[in-house]
Amino acid sequence: MTKRHALIVEDNKEIGQIYTMTLDMIDYDTKHVIDGKIALEYLNTGVTPDLIVLDMNLPQVSGHYVYKTVRADRRFDGTVVIIATANTVIARALANDLAPTDQILVKPVSARQLRDIAAEI
Repeated sequence: MTKRHALIVEDNKEIGQIYTMTLDMIDYDTKHVIDGKIALEYLNTGVTPDLIVLDMNLPQVSGHYVYKTVRADRRFDGTVVIIATANTVIARALANDLAPTDQILVKPVSARQLRDIAAEI
């Protein structure tokens, strides 16, 4: 069986490591990038993750732009996006625009929350 693949887009390296370790424990192959520009470059290589964990406040290219770009590309129709943000205003504003499979988690996101959602994918 092929491992599921997750892209973690998080500029805080410690939080990114927690997300990576959490997903590794449930048998995901993970890639962690620290800004939106790198995330878009990575996605343009042809990779199609099963899961994207996406921070909103990112350097270079915002998480909101990354999200809109992913959702505009049919290649990612099967990809689940978990938006992880500390900004509750952003969370409320995005809630109505989410794809049915996507979720918003308000930071701090616990390893258990992430694990439970990712395990269902």
